Amino acid sequence: MTNTLPLHSNSEMPNLDSLTNAWLTDFLAAATLAGLQLTHADFHIEKLCASHTPTRLLKGHAAVYVFLFGDRCLKVGRAGENSNARYRSQHYTGSAKSTLAGSLLKHEIPWLPTVQANQTREWICKNTSRINFLLKASHGPFPIGLLEAFLHCKLQPVFEGFASQRLAGECTKYTHV
Repeated sequence: MTNTLPLHSNSEMPNLDSLTNAWLTDFLAAATLAGLQLTHADFHIEKLCASHTPTRLLKGHAAVYVFLFGDRCLKVGRAGENSNARYRSQHYTGSAKSTLAGSLLKHEIPWLPTVQANQTREWICKNTSRINFLLKASHGPFPIGLLEAFLHCKLQPVFEGFASQRLAGECTKYTHV
C-alpha cells in the first residue's frame, strides 16, 4: 500500500486543518459504533507545525498525539491527565520507554536523517509537526484509548510496536485522509 497525505500547495507539509478534521470525523463515526456519544465540540485540537514548541497538557484532560515528518506518521501516543511529562517532554528526550526520540536513535530508516543523541529535542521540534487531540478526562479512559487505536490503524506509524511485529512496507506514506 502506498500511503500519501494530501499536501498543502507544493510544500512537503500536509494541510493539518483538513487532516485533523477528517481524522476526527472518521473517529467519531467509529466511536458511535462503539456506543460512545462524542462530538467535535468535545475535543480541543492543537496543530503544531514543524518548528514547534511542545505545549503543556491541559488540566483535567487526556490526550492522543501524532508526530508527522512531512507526509509520514512517525508516532502516535497518548497521555493520561496526570502524565504531563509524557505529553510534553519524554518523546523529545528519550527519557522513558517507547518515545519518538528513542526510536529515532535506535532505528535506521533510509529516508530519515541520522539524529545525534544530544540533538533529538531540537530535531523533533524543528522537523516534525504534532497534532494533539485533547479530551476531558471525565469522559473516562475508553474514548482516548479508542482514539489512539483508531489513529494507529488509520495512520500506521513508522515507530509502533516491536520491529518484529511491524508489517512489511511500514515506512510507506499513507493515503487515509
